[in-house]
Amino acid sequence: MGKTIFYVAASLDGFLADENGSVDWLMPFQNEPYDYGYTDFLGQIGHVLTGSLTYEQAKEFPGGWNFPDTTTWVFAQRNLETEGRNDIILWRNGAVELMEKLRSEPKDIWLLGGARLAANFFNEGLVDELVLTQIPLVLGKGKPLFEGVAKQFDLRLQKVEQFPNGVVQLTYAL
Repeated sequence: MGKTIFYVAASLDGFLADENGSVDWLMPFQNEPYDYGYTDFLGQIGHVLTGSLTYEQAKEFPGGWNFPDTTTWVFAQRNLETEGRNDIILWRNGAVELMEKLRSEPKDIWLLGGARLAANFFNEGLVDELVLTQIPLVLGKGKPLFEGVAKQFDLRLQKVEQFPNGVVQLTYAL
C-alpha cells in the first residue's frame, strides 16, 4: 500500500508562492546541479493529486505537465483543458472518496497541492508523509504553506538532507 506524500518546496518563512501566486523565486534553485531527490521521488509515484490552479500554472512551465507513468487527478469544479490526455482526470468529488479508490495501490501518491487542497488532506487525516524542501529565501508575504490546516499535527522527523546551496530537505512522518 502506497503512502500519500505532500512533497513541496517553500520559502524559509513558510510560503508556497509569492503574493501574486508566482513561484518564479524557485527558478534559480532549479538551475542548480541538484535535483533534491526529485527523480527518485517521481520513480515511486503512481498518482499525482493537484488543485486546478496549481495544474493550470504548472502546465505553463517549460516542459508542460509531464509526469510519465502516473495518473493525475485534478480537483476541479470547473472544466479545464486537459489537452485530450487520458492520464489527466478531473475529479469533482471529495478527497476521502478518491483516497478510498487509490490507497490500496502499491505506488505512492504525490499530493502536489496547492495549499487549500493540502489543508483539506491534512484536515481529513489523509497525509502520511511530508517532504518539505526549504528554500533559503525570505519572501515576507505570500501564500502560506499550511493555510487552512485546522488542527495541530505531530510530525516525526525521518530524514534531513542539506545541500551546498543552502536548501534543506526535511522528511516527516505524520
